[in-house]
Amino acid sequence: MNYFYLKLNHVKKKRIGFSHFACHVFATILLLVLSQPGNALTEPLPQRINFQHPLDNKDIPLAEVQAFLQDSQGFMWIGGGGGLVRYDGYEYKFILASVQNAKLPVKMVNFLYEDSDKTLWVLTRTGLFRYDPKTELLTPVADNPNQTPAITGIYFYQATEVPSGEMLFATAYGLV
Repeated sequence: MNYFYLKLNHVKKKRIGFSHFACHVFATILLLVLSQPGNALTEPLPQRINFQHPLDNKDIPLAEVQAFLQDSQGFMWIGGGGGLVRYDGYEYKFILASVQNAKLPVKMVNFLYEDSDKTLWVLTRTGLFRYDPKTELLTPVADNPNQTPAITGIYFYQATEVPSGEMLFATAYGLV
């Protein structure tokens, strides 16, 4: 071990180890650096931090949010008691459902799911919908492709895709 001689209190010399000496040197350098004006620790903290809520001043009737999803394209989908909204990072778009040739808001969105084919499924307390990106509308899903009326009046809770690619939907009456 290397030893250095330091003069303490101008009275006597004391022998200390290198590691102890290095700690003193490091502490001295650290104090010198921190005492310099303009370092991050001496800068005053901002008195007020501004944060803008993304929904401030927006007329979006969501009520309470029940479902939230970021899809494969980066869109944020927010579903709630008042309907479904798509957020692209700049604007909110209220998504309507095409029901019997009328465009109506979908109510009580419970769950959102994007499958491996990039299809967005919207599960509500009153039915099942699929998002059509070409028309930007929700279309009701029928339990039989040849059936005109959609699945309505059924409370949908959850959705998942099985390895074969089929979709399973949990409802108040079991799996569909």
